[in-house]
Amino acid sequence: MQRALALPTVAVALLLLTSCTPSSGDDAPTAPPSASADAPIFESEDEALAAADATITDYWRIANAVLQAGGEGVERFEQIVTPRRMEAERGTAEVLEREGFYQVGNFEVEPATFQQMLGSPAGKRLIVTVCVDYSDVRMVNSDGLEAERSNTSPRITHQVELHSVSDQDPLSLKLDKSDPWPGSPC
Repeated sequence: MQRALALPTVAVALLLLTSCTPSSGDDAPTAPPSASADAPIFESEDEALAAADATITDYWRIANAVLQAGGEGVERFEQIVTPRRMEAERGTAEVLEREGFYQVGNFEVEPATFQQMLGSPAGKRLIVTVCVDYSDVRMVNSDGLEAERSNTSPRITHQVELHSVSDQDPLSLKLDKSDPWPGSPC
């Protein structure tokens, strides 16, 4: 019977695979938009959710492909993530390549739930939550040994922050954060 691996580097890889991004040190909740915020990004919450769902679906489709390839093809994320998020994706790919791990199975994601739209001179953001299903995903190495998951919940809520790419095309979004809420199954 194969034994589970519990290496520190595997733990790092699995932490990254839960889609945490580096923290700026400010874990405070995002403030609601002020009365002086720019006009809404979208005409309606439905329009916002449709744009968010399209980007999030693309993100997880690419994530499944890159992780199943052991980190190869990470550059595919560039079209749908911010530069900050791209750094995190490259870090995950490097760990997988170095340690020889790859994903078996697929992450599945349910449609987004609207939280808020924010506009400021610094940019426009959309915040949603999604349910990510981890139940079909395992990380294994070339010897077939499975990495031990630190979070055993099969479905976890993620808060996702998306940034509007341009004023001319506000429906074009890039994923900046997808932070799992441990202890918040969905």
